[in-house]
Amino acid sequence: SLDNGTITNSHIESTVIEDSLFLNNTVNGVLTMLSDAEIVGGVLNGVTLVNTTLSVNNVDNATTANIADFATSAGTAGTATTALSSDRVVGEVALSSSAVTNITAGTGLIVTNAIMRVQGNGGNVNITSVPQISLGVNDGEILIVRGMNNSATVTLEDGDGLILDGGVPFEMGASDMLTLIYDAIGGVWIEISRMDR
Repeated sequence: SLDNGTITNSHIESTVIEDSLFLNNTVNGVLTMLSDAEIVGGVLNGVTLVNTTLSVNNVDNATTANIADFATSAGTAGTATTALSSDRVVGEVALSSSAVTNITAGTGLIVTNAIMRVQGNGGNVNITSVPQISLGVNDGEILIVRGMNNSATVTLEDGDGLILDGGVPFEMGASDMLTLIYDAIGGVWIEISRMDR
């Protein structure tokens, strides 16, 4: 039923909900049988969906808080193809990725996708900009930086908005990868892991 803008005891299936707002338990605290639905460009329990599609299949009795645990913002989340549980996504998650991006020392890395493919602009580049990587959008945001060219490497150093494990710089060539998490309190990207091939 729909009463004063509040949906209660309803079954929503195979529906596109676009430019909508779900806040403060306006779905009565529980989304029951939200199945094969697509939510595009709205706000779900305070989590903004920007240029991102969240496809959810077979979600039974998922609370609005549980849905909020699947933080979604531009370029940071992909498509969940199966189910959401209380604290995790069960199934595949595809992260958005960039085309190969030419990096200059003075500009650094401007994050536009969760996976950034990088190479130096015209040769090897040591990033000197402050910060080296643009600030994240959400606390806990994950970023994967992938080197693309051994003749045009990109070097990231500890400091200037970046905390690298052990303070060790990373010169990234072809197939090298650096995984980072964003700490909004400190305004820094923190290294989770690296792969030096």
